[in-house]
Amino acid sequence: MAKKNERQTIVNSAVHSAHEQFGVSYLGVRKITIDQGVTTRDISFDPSTYGNPQIANALADAWVSVSQSQSYSAAAVKKQAITLFLEDLDLKGYRNLSFSSTPDLVCDSLIDWSLKLEREYPVDSFMPYRMSSTIQQLIYTFLSLARADDGMLWRIAKGPSLIVKPANREVDEFSKSELDQLVMAARAHIRMAKAASMWARNVIEGNATCEPHSNENELRRLLSLAYRFELSALDTQCVDVKEIASLFPEDWRKLLSAKSLLGLCYQTVHSSVSGLVPFRILLMELTGLSSDEISGLKVSGCAFADGGVSLNVEKSRAVRNRTVFYKDRSPNGRWGLTGVLKELLLNVDSLRANAAPLLNDEVWLRLAFPSDKEVPAVTSVNFSFGALSTRSWVASMIGAGFALDLSEPIDVRRIRKAKVSDRAISLGARASDIAADQHSIAVFDSYYASASSIQVFSATRVVEVQAKMSQGVRVGFAGLAENREDVSTQALSEFADVTPDAAQAIKEGHHDVGVADCRDPFDSPFDAYGVLCHAAPLFCLGCKNGLVFPIHAPRIASFLKSIRSAKYPEDTDDWVRTWGPQIAAAERVLSELGWTESDIEECPLELTDELPAWIRVGNDE
Repeated sequence: MAKKNERQTIVNSAVHSAHEQFGVSYLGVRKITIDQGVTTRDISFDPSTYGNPQIANALADAWVSVSQSQSYSAAAVKKQAITLFLEDLDLKGYRNLSFSSTPDLVCDSLIDWSLKLEREYPVDSFMPYRMSSTIQQLIYTFLSLARADDGMLWRIAKGPSLIVKPANREVDEFSKSELDQLVMAARAHIRMAKAASMWARNVIEGNATCEPHSNENELRRLLSLAYRFELSALDTQCVDVKEIASLFPEDWRKLLSAKSLLGLCYQTVHSSVSGLVPFRILLMELTGLSSDEISGLKVSGCAFADGGVSLNVEKSRAVRNRTVFYKDRSPNGRWGLTGVLKELLLNVDSLRANAAPLLNDEVWLRLAFPSDKEVPAVTSVNFSFGALSTRSWVASMIGAGFALDLSEPIDVRRIRKAKVSDRAISLGARASDIAADQHSIAVFDSYYASASSIQVFSATRVVEVQAKMSQGVRVGFAGLAENREDVSTQALSEFADVTPDAAQAIKEGHHDVGVADCRDPFDSPFDAYGVLCHAAPLFCLGCKNGLVFPIHAPRIASFLKSIRSAKYPEDTDDWVRTWGPQIAAAERVLSELGWTESDIEECPLELTDELPAWIRVGNDE
């Protein structure tokens, strides 16, 4: 399976127009009907509107072949790429190009257009890569259907992307201040939505008397129809749209920014996508789950209990399904996890009552407006609330008068990163605990270790360890000139001040950590008692627990070479502060064991394979 943003090739043999030597079967409009669960959505493309109809027709056939089993957004992106490429050909004055008669010119045009995209978009934009590789994919699909598997055009279409895929942009976590702002804004939105819903209910129930033909009475009628899902086209000649819209609460109107009175009515009595965003933000902040896991919640996966709630969460990319119990921070509070989740389910109850039976288990429901002349349908939000919806929500809150001072990008992944960072710091950033908690070490290092808060925490811990290391060096490790297996258990027990059982374990190599043996890995000067030492083998030569035998000498020499190779001119001071004591200790023990500098140089670096990979700096040859 292709990864996200990587090119895919999908060939559908049902498209026959390409089989006639690149011929044009017809120049009519191509239409694809996308199944969206309860509803369907059409997307069309007309190749006859461009100056190169044969290429337009070929790309249209390939578009139908590739897109008919994909999502609407995927089909729309491919249509956008075709449109941009054909418009560029027209802009250059090319007419009647084809894959069969002018393949070289098509190749040159594709390359020129790709380079033009690179110039027009920011350096880190995905658009040039996405658009260019999409046209390559569509040309490849068409030529495959035509069984034209040679020539320059085929090689370019089949080859690597003309535009290098940009590296994924690192995003830092939201600061505590930013996260607090988001939480307060989300709560404010939910309060406003609830107040607007109560206002609409009072209007519908007729708690205020109105003239029979007044705007207030018309408002009551429209809200009642919207509540029953019966409001469709508005007769603007009979309805004073502007005047009726002004009757809605002013702060609610500003927040929604609804483009029509129809949308304003429905979004006041029912939930909308923008109304779901604050719930998603609060749930991510309360649980620390990813947006994918939050978006995948089901009603049947939410089990309320005394003091908290159990959530069954699934992460598709990690192929992981788990049930987690979350204890409420404030069990009796409205803004605990239980309160927020119950409010969300209550918020979409009216939609669930009017949805198809297969949506009964969906948590995230919304209204889909086919047009202003049709009654909206209830659909599931079957996507992860993309960045656009979050950015739009933030913009709407600012437009409604909320002061949100947030750094870019506006991305919910930054909420997740903030929560994972907090969790990692609370675990002391110990790799074993982090791996046991949620992530493999590789995933944590790739996506979360770059967070600013973790970097600051790590730097602080390094300073602390260096201070302890300096103190430990003054105490010094213990060295024995005899081979480990030749020392008697009793003598080793007395010398190392350990129990006979521990001495026997040391003799058998069970305490060997690479550059030394350790008296007790669970009594480290760098950690609390009972915690497995995380400083080995980097700081063993500066630790009172270290026991060095002749068997360790080759590994100490290899370790010494590895440290020396990590020295760079620009960071000499930092390097000396960090590694100076280690080098001094290593040189001292090797000297006492009779090693010369030439012996150290001749020691193979391959011995560092017995040490952790992350300390093998400079050994890439």
